[in-house]
Amino acid sequence: MSGQRRGIGATLARGAARAAELPYAAAMTIRNYFYDHGILRALRLARPVISVGNITTGGTGKTPVVQWLAENLQEMQPAVLMRGYKSVDQISDEQYLLREQLPGITVIANPNRIRGAAAALAQKADTGLFILDDGMQHRKVARDFELVLIDATNPFGFAHVLPRGLLREPFGGLARANAFLITRSDLAGPGELDVIRSELNRHNPKAPIFCANHYISGFRCGEESAMPAALTGKRAFLFCGVGNPESVKSQLVLLGLNIIGSRFFPDHYNYRVADLEELAHEKADTLITTEKDWIKISQLSHAILQKIYRTELSLSFSDSDEQKLESLVRLSIARPAR
Repeated sequence: MSGQRRGIGATLARGAARAAELPYAAAMTIRNYFYDHGILRALRLARPVISVGNITTGGTGKTPVVQWLAENLQEMQPAVLMRGYKSVDQISDEQYLLREQLPGITVIANPNRIRGAAAALAQKADTGLFILDDGMQHRKVARDFELVLIDATNPFGFAHVLPRGLLREPFGGLARANAFLITRSDLAGPGELDVIRSELNRHNPKAPIFCANHYISGFRCGEESAMPAALTGKRAFLFCGVGNPESVKSQLVLLGLNIIGSRFFPDHYNYRVADLEELAHEKADTLITTEKDWIKISQLSHAILQKIYRTELSLSFSDSDEQKLESLVRLSIARPAR
């Protein structure tokens, strides 16, 4: 996808992916045109709606942002509406994680967000706000605020739509954003943030651009908490099945951990005991994984679980961006329904 691999095989593969990209990009363009011009109509839900999404596949750090919104708008009794992926005990891993992190807040996983909203209201009648997790391309539901996340480590998916690149839709979709949030901005190289801002302004000059960092604030092993300093000097092996595993590795290295190796599984991977058996043979003092991976791993039985540390992820904003973004969101959802 990046174009870095050379040779006949790589060139032919890119050519085949490019041929498949064209009809997909055309279909998404037509679909967006129909919604933008009212030929297809989005349903307005009974409560204000905030959408958190991205234009690329892979992890842009939506879960911490959704958590931040739900916590900061808690007085509105928000409900989080998720798409729902592979699950543990019929509950999606993101849903399980958000339920753990947001006690008392309704979290519904249903590919049909309209039915999910109905379920949320049936569960909690005083729900005052819906937050669509991964909602940018789910255009059947109207939204009062469209927050589009841009991952600083791979902002534009190699500038090609699936399957040639990682874009879920053509760049024109960026025009729908009410605001952009550049995530993992601390991992951008010199001048890269300016390039990202310039590209976003080219496609949507009206939407303000904010920056945030996803950082590992600590670790947990079983029920015990540990600060990053507790793992300094230990030989650590990273494994995970998330959308952007390289960003996890980069953050661990920045913390000063000695990462002697890593193994990346597919996103939303369902772990098996056999996987833990293989990981147990790694010559490391400790194994490190993410909170999302731990949800599935913890369902298994193996002695290696006592050796696994899971990351605790937090969100921080640049300068006064947190207050500015929250004020903008509150202003948008306070407006009368259109």
